[in-house]
Amino acid sequence: MPFQKGQSGNPAGRPRGIVNRATALAQNLLSERAEGIARKVIALAEEGDMAAIRVCMERLVPPIKHQPVAVELPPLEKAADSVEALASIAVRSRRATSPQPRPPNWPRSSRCTWGRSPAEPSKSA
Repeated sequence: MPFQKGQSGNPAGRPRGIVNRATALAQNLLSERAEGIARKVIALAEEGDMAAIRVCMERLVPPIKHQPVAVELPPLEKAADSVEALASIAVRSRRATSPQPRPPNWPRSSRCTWGRSPAEPSKSA
C-alpha cells in the first residue's frame, strides 16, 4: 500500500519541532551561561589564544558574503551604449571581488614551504 502524500509512515511518531530531551537540557544550561562564555572566549582571543580567535571569527562574526558595489554608468542613449555600461560593471565587480595581490617575494609555486618564510632559501636548493 503506497503512502498518502503528506502523511507520515508512522502517524503516532514524534511530532515535528520536538527536541530530544538531552538536547533541550544542554540548550538550557548553555543559554543561562552563554553571555559569560562569549565574554571569556573574547577575552582569550584578545590575549592571543588562536583557538578562541578562530571561534570568534567563525561563530561570533558572520562571514561577509556579498557587498554592494557602486558603479557609475555612462549615459545610455542607444542600445550600443549598453555594451560599454556592461563592461564598466564587469571591471568594477572584478576589482571588488579579486583577491589581494601577493607580496613580490611570495613564492609563486603551490608547493609547501613547511613553515619557512618566503625569503628563506630552501635547504634542498
